[in-house]
Amino acid sequence: MGVSVRFLDPASDACAAVAATQSVGHFRDAEAIASFAAGVDVLTVEIEHIDADAMEAAGTASGAAVEPTPATLRTIQVRVRTHSSVRTHSKPGWCMHACEQPASKQSWLLAGVPPLPCTPCC
Repeated sequence: MGVSVRFLDPASDACAAVAATQSVGHFRDAEAIASFAAGVDVLTVEIEHIDADAMEAAGTASGAAVEPTPATLRTIQVRVRTHSSVRTHSKPGWCMHACEQPASKQSWLLAGVPPLPCTPCC
């Protein structure tokens, strides 16, 4: 297929190194991300905890396409933080599952507005 795969990982002995070329660096280190992006056509992630601003800057500087987009990453990060907070601080019967919320409530959740009571689902 002619596709070469590279990955960025903080562990020098990452298991993916058996199948791809590894660059050692942390996914929260803007310099490591920028250096990594300089050698790729497409910059993507498999973990949502990456620095979205660094991804955006690296993609712009290197010309690499960034997928998911930094805006999408930020939305995912807000949802993860909100869901974690709700799980920690809510009363039973409060739900964060967008699939169980009407569309209008989904947009509130994406904006960071606290979830509304619903039937227990967690």
